[in-house]
Amino acid sequence: MDTVAMGLMVSIGGAAIAGMSLGSGDREKCNQIFRQTIAVTACISIFLSYILFFCFSPMLAILHADERVITHFREYYQIMLLELPVMVVNSSFGMFIRGEGSPRYYMKVSILSVVLNILLDYLLAGCFHRGAAGIAAASLLSELVCLLCILYYFWKKAHIYHLGKFHFSREACVQAILNGNSEFIGEISTGITMFAYNFVIMRRIGVDGVTAFTIVGYTAYAFNMIIVGFGQGASPLISFCYGAGDGRGDTGGDGGMLVPGIALESVISATVQVNFFQKCFCKPG
Repeated sequence: MDTVAMGLMVSIGGAAIAGMSLGSGDREKCNQIFRQTIAVTACISIFLSYILFFCFSPMLAILHADERVITHFREYYQIMLLELPVMVVNSSFGMFIRGEGSPRYYMKVSILSVVLNILLDYLLAGCFHRGAAGIAAASLLSELVCLLCILYYFWKKAHIYHLGKFHFSREACVQAILNGNSEFIGEISTGITMFAYNFVIMRRIGVDGVTAFTIVGYTAYAFNMIIVGFGQGASPLISFCYGAGDGRGDTGGDGGMLVPGIALESVISATVQVNFFQKCFCKPG
């Protein structure tokens, strides 16, 4: 989770600054920030994945995992540590693709990655019986295919952001971190909370309890992505308009309805989640 948090912090902050530079008409600066953001995100993600490799034993000891869980955990995460940097870099690229005005391309690539992941899960885990390692390998392969599609976009289709050399700017890096630190706090708080829940559940219920909690967590994650989608979709527009000095943006003067709309969506989503979980996981009476 810390790998994702650090990577998204730099990516979201960098994409916002690049969008503002694009809005002000400075394409050279926005390209420099784009290249620096991708490079810094990749370096941070790879470094943290390397550090996490040495944290397996302490984490498993704290959770008091049995030998069966330890075996599956190591099989899965030894491969997932290779997948995590690719996933974070893909997400970072996706923010700039949306900033170029091509959100549908990234949506298609994301759908392709998900479908490919499902098919590879079935083949590697179901047909070839590779277990947890097969599931992790499916995630890695699908993310690599996604990365190739993204690199093709920036090689052939991009008209604003282009890969190339850049001059590292400490000021731009600091601004990106400050701009994206809210995402870091959100991701880290989620990671700490999940670890605490897993710690208690492993102590009191065991592996079956963790499995049930994970299912509930992924279901809630699907609802949360609806709200996150609104924010990620609006971010490029807001950054561009801020850089251009346009207070109204492209909303025809109704930009003030965006925040109340997201707030209303959050309330509706929370209500639906509560009702859904009560029906699925709670016995009546």
